[in-house]
Amino acid sequence: MADGPLRGIRVLDLTHVWAGPLATRVLADLGATVVKIEGPLSRGPRRYRGGLSIGGWIGGKTPSEPWNLNAVFVKLQRNKQSVAIDLKHGDGRETFLRLAREADVVIENFSARAMPELGLDYDDIAAGNPRVIYVAISGYGQTGPYRERVAFGPSVEGLSGLTNVMGYGREEPRNTAMALMDPITSVNATAAVLDALRRRERTGKGAYVEMSLHEGGVSYSGPWLIEHQLGGKIEPIGNRHPQMAPHGVYPCAGDDAWIALA
Repeated sequence: MADGPLRGIRVLDLTHVWAGPLATRVLADLGATVVKIEGPLSRGPRRYRGGLSIGGWIGGKTPSEPWNLNAVFVKLQRNKQSVAIDLKHGDGRETFLRLAREADVVIENFSARAMPELGLDYDDIAAGNPRVIYVAISGYGQTGPYRERVAFGPSVEGLSGLTNVMGYGREEPRNTAMALMDPITSVNATAAVLDALRRRERTGKGAYVEMSLHEGGVSYSGPWLIEHQLGGKIEPIGNRHPQMAPHGVYPCAGDDAWIALA
């Protein structure tokens, strides 16, 4: 664990993939005690899966004991502790609730239906710990027509509007190639936790914090949304800039020589 300004803050980490784990990693880097809750068999969707590794193996080769050597898993889980609990089992659920009574923060990024079905949503946690800060991250929010949809960053990008202005023309649809919605949302979640902790110092009250990958992406689409509402035409602009010139990548003398101006 790291020593930092969040020393003494206890976080239960129910997150997976990228947006949630990155947020809890930052909290751990700031000194919080972060306990990652893992399934008793799966050990997390990005730790090890049948020889496949998203992000590659540390050292470049599949090791004989690969469970802690998945590059993405190690990158996102540093400074954390872990415990295996079967939340679908009655004893596991009660164990988690006991831990939650002592936690400052509980953070999860399942679909909106998952935690209520387990009987572990905010109301269940706050009943035993009214000072808890509960962060729920989903693809499209806890309410609305898309609430039950599972989501990953690349699939959310199109609905956010960001991909509408990427690329060089309509015939070449693009995305960011890096699931940009995830790190955007992780920064939002980290800031929300810090704000809620500060607020709790003043009021003594916990908080329920909801956010989604979709709203994180839409928050970066503001200029284009306003332009569209005012009747403007939104289209991909390649490397150009709507207000500045020169702006782009230009060929130079020589073989495959270029200069980028921004």
